[in-house]
Amino acid sequence: MTTDRRFELTAVQEPTTIRWSERSRNLVTVTEGGYDLERVGDAQTKVTVFNSFAGHGFGKVFVGFARRAAAKDAHAFAQRIKAAVEAS
Repeated sequence: MTTDRRFELTAVQEPTTIRWSERSRNLVTVTEGGYDLERVGDAQTKVTVFNSFAGHGFGKVFVGFARRAAAKDAHAFAQRIKAAVEAS
């Protein structure tokens, strides 16, 4: 299933914090999300990612599934962020 997802950045504090909110009209959306980058050593950065999901209409049935899917993808998502940061 393909969906059209649009997000609005709601806060940016370079280079450590990004917050967003989904503006799409899907069954399950992210009402608030973001990540924080925290330096923990000379060559290490801790990434904290969060998303608050909301179901709309029949999507309320799928919210738990969306949370579990996001949790399963958390490591890969963190790796994508890492790659983007290192490439910049």
